[in-house]
Amino acid sequence: DDQVLRGAQKLMAAGKVRFLIFEYEYAGQPRDLDAPRALGSTVQYLWKFNMVCFLVLHRILIPISDKYWTSAYDIASRHPRAQQSDVICGEVHDEGLALLIRSFGT
Repeated sequence: DDQVLRGAQKLMAAGKVRFLIFEYEYAGQPRDLDAPRALGSTVQYLWKFNMVCFLVLHRILIPISDKYWTSAYDIASRHPRAQQSDVICGEVHDEGLALLIRSFGT
């Protein structure tokens, strides 16, 4: 998923991506939390394109971009195979983002 996200750099820079969802899972050797493909690095990369990201939990979205980020959200980098999470992101100023967020709570 990370390679696909980074491969879409031109599309995101041109504002062609409104929303995206990806699965985060890591099964390699333990790595630094700031490694290029770690969850925090990926979320930070998407934030540069005005994409705000949320962990998808049952009927709730947890914001993880910018000031909401904490390394506790990336369990898999320290304990591979211990985490399988869905992440949904939307363009910060997209009028559909509020509807997307509300839809998870109903």
